[in-house]
Formats: sequence, C-alpha cells, structure tokens
Amino acid sequence: ISFADGSFTSLIELIIKHKDEKFLLALSEPHKPELPETLAKLKLPVDPVILARTVAADLDDMHLENYGLLALYSPSDIKALVEKFGTENLPPVAVFGEGTLRAAVDAGITVLANAPTPEAPSMAKAVDIYLRKVEAGEEIEPVSVVTDTRKEEFIRNQQNKLAKKSRVRRPGTSEPRK
Repeated sequence: ISFADGSFTSLIELIIKHKDEKFLLALSEPHKPELPETLAKLKLPVDPVILARTVAADLDDMHLENYGLLALYSPSDIKALVEKFGTENLPPVAVFGEGTLRAAVDAGITVLANAPTPEAPSMAKAVDIYLRKVEAGEEIEPVSVVTDTRKEEFIRNQQNKLAKKSRVRRPGTSEPRK
C-alpha cells in the first residue's frame, strides 16, 4: 500500500514510479472517469473495482430550512438535491471535490465553501473558515470553478516520459561514438 499527498498529480506520479506493479483501483459508483481514463491513456496496469455504490435516501421528511449549511460530497448529491428541492431558497452550500463543485455551479447552486484547497484541505476546515467569516460579519463571495490546465499538461508530460522509457534500442541502429 502506498500513499500520495491527496492530489491527483501525486497519485499519478506514485503509480508511474511503481509502473511495473499491478494496481487495484477502488472506485465508488458513480465516480469521476478522470482517474481511470488517465491511467488508461498512460497504459498503466490497473484493475478498477467498484467497492461502493451511492444509493438515494428518502428525502420526503427533509426540511432544508432547519439547516444552516449543506455539505455535499459528490455530483450525485447535487443531482439528488436539485431533483428534490430545486435550486431556490437553499441554505448555504459547501462542497468537496472539483467534480462536485462543477456539478453545483452547473446546476445553478451558489457554493460558499469548498475543499480541498490549499487553505482548506478538508471539508471540516472549509466549514470552519466559512463559519469564522459568518461570525465576523464578512461578505462571503461565491466559489467559482477554475480550470486547471496544469493537470492536462502534467498528463501529456507523463505520457511522453513513459513513451520515451518504453522505446527499445535495436543493436546496430546507432553509430558507435568516436
């Protein structure tokens, strides 16, 4: 068992470092296809397995006005919330993960706290920061989706590195050095 630092990039680097090993990729359903697709692009030996499935709960007795903050962890949470309650008159919303943030913003939900970020690596920290701002009377700006082009660039660089390492030199194809 190996551990990355929690970022997508560090996980990919760790897998590439041990590319001769075979990996079991534990996923939930639904899951973001980004990781399995990236590993497939890099032609790394990974067997994906679904270990958990998200199941919708009965929300009929849920009264959102009784809550001061909704913490949502997956795009399926966003989908269920919007299907049941719409996007109007929601309590403040905090989300975890880039996919969840994107789903919330795309659905028209105003997000006031999110994690992981450098300032808030956990949902608990994001909520703590949000509550401190509320208590201080600070205006809280909605969170927006920022596209990180570094991730795509990183994947392309890793593909190039792996392609270079897998090239086989054939005897007699290069001239001896003088």
